[in-house]
Amino acid sequence: MVGAQHWKKRVDLLKADIRGNKLLREHLLQENEFAFGLQAASELTKKYGRLPVHQMDISPLYPCMAFAAQILSIAESSAGPQRAQLVRRVHGALKNPDDLRGMRLELTAATHFDLAPVSCSS
Repeated sequence: MVGAQHWKKRVDLLKADIRGNKLLREHLLQENEFAFGLQAASELTKKYGRLPVHQMDISPLYPCMAFAAQILSIAESSAGPQRAQLVRRVHGALKNPDDLRGMRLELTAATHFDLAPVSCSS
């Protein structure tokens, strides 16, 4: 749906930046953890045919997998134009860590309000 080429391209650019300035490594890895996590998940899926949840510890990938699951869930329940807009937002968020943080906050709030019990008192 989103296309692996979007996070792969971002990761490739970041790796080039890291090669150019090793001091930025930790900062760039932390700021772009979801792009790197999605790339790692893609590579594991390509190697094993699926995520090897029982063969190795993939817990560092859980946050980006939760994000991906939320996006897929929203996309499945969205009409064509809204789905296309969501995909464009994800593309932008993968390029800009600030946008990704904002999107994660929106998803967290939406999940909270969706799961929160509703009480009507008069």
